[in-house]
Amino acid sequence: MKKTLHTSISLSVIFGSIAMTADASQAADLETKHWQLIQFLDESGDTNPLLDTSLIDMRLSGGRFSGVAGCNSYFGSYSIQGEKLTFAHPIGSTMKICPEPVMEQEQAYLQLLGQISSYHVDDETLVLLNQVQQPVLKFGIQQPAELEKTRWQAAAINNGRGGVVSSASTELTHAQFIDGKLTGNGGCNQYSAGYTLEKNRITIGPVMTTRKHCPEPEDIMQQEQEYLQAITGTRIFTLGTSKLELRDETGALQVRFSVKLDAEDPEEKGQPPL
Repeated sequence: MKKTLHTSISLSVIFGSIAMTADASQAADLETKHWQLIQFLDESGDTNPLLDTSLIDMRLSGGRFSGVAGCNSYFGSYSIQGEKLTFAHPIGSTMKICPEPVMEQEQAYLQLLGQISSYHVDDETLVLLNQVQQPVLKFGIQQPAELEKTRWQAAAINNGRGGVVSSASTELTHAQFIDGKLTGNGGCNQYSAGYTLEKNRITIGPVMTTRKHCPEPEDIMQQEQEYLQAITGTRIFTLGTSKLELRDETGALQVRFSVKLDAEDPEEKGQPPL
C-alpha cells in the first residue's frame, strides 16, 4: 500500500513538472516573438483576413504589451498563468484618425483583445481564445523588413535643431531603395539619389528633386528640406520589424520609417522626372 501511494505521488510530481515545463515553454514563445495578426473573428462569427492596407502587430514582455492596431499604437498590461492570458482594461492607445474601414477593424480588434482568456502557441502561430474557448485572433511571426525594395513611410524626421519630430504630414514622405538608387516623395517633390551600402553603413547623395511648390499642408516645404538634409547626413541604418532607422556618424537619429502598406502612389510610379 505504501509503495503504491509512493508511486502515485511520484507520478503526480513527474506529470506536474512536465505540465509546468510545457507552460513555461509556451510563455517563453509568447514573450520572445513579434506577432503579426493574420485573421480575426467578426461579429457574425466569420473569420476574416486583415485589410490589405493595414498592419496589426503585438509584442508581449514582462507583463506589458504594445503594438500597432492598424492605425493607432496601443499598449497596456497583461497577466499570464499557465495557458490563461488576460489583457487589463482599459487598453490605452493613441488618437490618430485613419480611413473608416481601418478604424472599424481596429475597434473590432481591440474589443476582441479585451475578451481573451487563454492562448496557444506553437513555433509559428499564436492563437488567442475567448472565455468559451473560441479562437478569435490568430497571429503569425512577423519577420524583419528588408532595406531594399520595401516601400518606406516616414514616421519621424530630425529637424536639424536638436529634435526628431513628427506631425500629420510626416507620413507624406516616402522612400524606396532599389539597386543603389533611392527614390520617393519628400512630401511635395519627388526626389532621387544614389546610395552605397557596406554592412550596416549607408551613404546617400547627391539628391535631385523636382521643383514644385506646395502651399499645403502647412510647413510641408520646410519638412521636405529637413528630410533631405537628414538623409544626406545618414551613415548608419538599422532594421527592425516593419521599421527602418537612419542615423548619422554619432548615432543621432535622422529619420525613422515604417513600412508603407497602402496602394502605390501614382506620382511615385517609375523614376522621378529629374
